[in-house]
Amino acid sequence: MGRVRTSYTAKFKLEVVKYAEENGKREAGRKYDVDPKNVRRWVLCSEYKPHPSFCLDILALKVGHIHA
Repeated sequence: MGRVRTSYTAKFKLEVVKYAEENGKREAGRKYDVDPKNVRRWVLCSEYKPHPSFCLDILALKVGHIHA
């Protein structure tokens, strides 16, 4: 059987990013049970170095275009 794909809300991603900025990406991955690769990607997105396919929700929430 294949892996189940998990989706995360922009609000959750920002929460993980904030924690990662204070405690490190690996620790954030452990605490929130998220792959550290995702944490690294979300941190890059929050720093306005986006890749269009996975950053739009984080950027929109950060600049206030969507509400969580």
